[in-house]
Amino acid sequence: MANAIRITVIDAAGDLVVAADEVVPRPATRASRDLWRVGWRPTPMPVPASDGQVIVVSPVLPEQVAAGRWTPSLAPWTGEPADVVLLPPTGSESSAGAQEAAAWTLRELGILAGQSRWQSVRAVIVTGSARSVAEGDVSTIEHSGITGLVRAAQGEQSGRFLLADFPAGADVSLAADLIGSDEPEVAVRAGCVHISHYVPLPPPSPRPPARELGQGTCLITGGTGGLGRLIVRHAVTSWGYRRLVLASRRALAAAGIADLTTELRSLGSEVRVVGCDLGDPAAVRRLVAEIPDLEAVVHAAGGSANGLVSDLSAGDLSAAWRAKADGAWALHEAVADRELAAYVLVSSAGGQVMAAGQGSYAAANTFLDGLAKARRSQGRVATAVAFGLWRTQTGLSSLLREQDWRRLEEGGFPPLAPEHALALLDEAVASGAPTVTALRIDRAGLRTRVEVPALVRDLVPRPRQTTARTTSTTLSVGGPAVISSTDGRLRQRLPARAC
Repeated sequence: MANAIRITVIDAAGDLVVAADEVVPRPATRASRDLWRVGWRPTPMPVPASDGQVIVVSPVLPEQVAAGRWTPSLAPWTGEPADVVLLPPTGSESSAGAQEAAAWTLRELGILAGQSRWQSVRAVIVTGSARSVAEGDVSTIEHSGITGLVRAAQGEQSGRFLLADFPAGADVSLAADLIGSDEPEVAVRAGCVHISHYVPLPPPSPRPPARELGQGTCLITGGTGGLGRLIVRHAVTSWGYRRLVLASRRALAAAGIADLTTELRSLGSEVRVVGCDLGDPAAVRRLVAEIPDLEAVVHAAGGSANGLVSDLSAGDLSAAWRAKADGAWALHEAVADRELAAYVLVSSAGGQVMAAGQGSYAAANTFLDGLAKARRSQGRVATAVAFGLWRTQTGLSSLLREQDWRRLEEGGFPPLAPEHALALLDEAVASGAPTVTALRIDRAGLRTRVEVPALVRDLVPRPRQTTARTTSTTLSVGGPAVISSTDGRLRQRLPARAC
């Protein structure tokens, strides 16, 4: 084979160590180095404890919790503040069900983050099967939005909130014993604690995809917006689409849309711009029904309602949720009977490592990640790409000044040049992974941060100061029985060793 080389390695004693008859080098691409996925690894961390008893906050009284330490909300709690375990409600596997769970969690987080009487306590927020930890581990979307909310709260008030994922329906009484941990995000599976971290996305397979793009019609929601227009041009020039439908609320009223359609038609593409409220399932069904040869969907629509978690309302969450999360779900249902070549959800790293001040936006984006995984578990195409900020003057980026861009550069997450972001999009779709993060990471910049986000901690090895406390935690279970962090039974269930 051309460019192949043979490698033989012999040690000092003359013994053969490694032999390879044919090694073919492949050039590394910039794009590949900026694509990540979330991996999980078991940790030997001990499970420290919290002071005193824990208040369990849940819409219903869990079977294993004594009524005296349970409340349906922190708002009416008149007892002494104590560390908290939040057990969000479980509902339907839908956008509405996920938003309901996120809204409930937002209200309780707002109390913890905003009211002075709760400022000294820590909290574990429990999700049920919101994460895929191991091969074959099926995640659900009910609590997917909660992940982004909690990451925002962690970015705003460091060290106070721990996100813990348990299998759906599992006994979560052990959650109380995670309160003293200094890991912000864990998953518990079969008695073992796992922590999340970014790992490089493997390069795409050299085999061609099952279906080539560019044969039918490509529907791009949010295609009249700033990033949407860049993706629209890319769909024509790189993916080869000659029939496009651009859907948004503003449609032909969007500034500069006439110039865009003229440009696309000069490239030989038929373009139809359609007004559609993507949060209205009936409107989305009508939109899809009018595209008989629909081949690919790119969901780039979205909105935001920024603010600290302590200041956000359910209305703020709904505003960010409607176009992005409800729109993605409506499209998911509307194309249920279509054999698509691609279903691409434009997500954001704002739901992962850049969430502070963007709680509602972060929640909507982590819902997209959950939906992509759900579709793939059903055997349907889906790729959610969580992008870092693009270096453009559109959308959220238009609000940034030059000093803001410098802070991003110096803080470890440099912005993406548009052409590079589009190359990352191509690789992400070709990878076959349901969720991909497209993010530039500067390790030198990360070392200057006071607080390094959990997902990138492994990329900047350094000693960590533990916030663990060593006094015992008790969670009343069925009355007089308790679980204590100093109890040998706990050490058997959550051993201080790698699993």
